[in-house]
Amino acid sequence: MIIGGVISMKFHFKRPLITGMLAISMTALWNFSIGLEVALPIILLSAILTGISMEVFNVIWGTSMQTNIPEESYSRVVSYDVLGSFAIAPVGVALAGPLSEWIGTSHTLIVGGWIILIASLMPLLYKSVRNLRVQTL
Repeated sequence: MIIGGVISMKFHFKRPLITGMLAISMTALWNFSIGLEVALPIILLSAILTGISMEVFNVIWGTSMQTNIPEESYSRVVSYDVLGSFAIAPVGVALAGPLSEWIGTSHTLIVGGWIILIASLMPLLYKSVRNLRVQTL
């Protein structure tokens, strides 16, 4: 369906957080492709896939939060979510330089890819994450 020049697609996932966490785990491919020094077209493809995966995750995450958090708590929960998401970033940036000096840039990117992969898949160990369903409004 085209609405105002924008393509509108509706996807419904039975268990959205499984889809979202699997999507965000795909972002590790970009780190791996650069760290393993694969051909440029593959690096570019992994960058595109990373962008798509991040957007899929963001939509699913936002929708899951909006439909499962009571309205009176929503702004506070989102504030904590954003704080937690961005507060750790400077730590990673501060560690990346010394780590790349110590083990090399390629190895640092591969380690970062593994951290992304593990951190994004760990929530799936919780049954409540795996079984969360988006409530229809």
